[in-house]
Amino acid sequence: RRRFEIGETPSRSARVLMILNELVSLTPMTVQIERPDVDWSKFETPRQLRKFESATIWAAARRPQ
Repeated sequence: RRRFEIGETPSRSARVLMILNELVSLTPMTVQIERPDVDWSKFETPRQLRKFESATIWAAARRPQ
């Protein structure tokens, strides 16, 4: 069972979508720690888009340059 999925290519995208498995205790901060390959400083603080019974979708927009 997957813990999370990043839905867009962070190096080129206007935002990062995170789909978090609600059956395990995950937060956007957990994803940021577990994915140090993404330059999170280029993105805004993630905000929750939708909550489902077993998953939550979060989005972090790219900061203006």
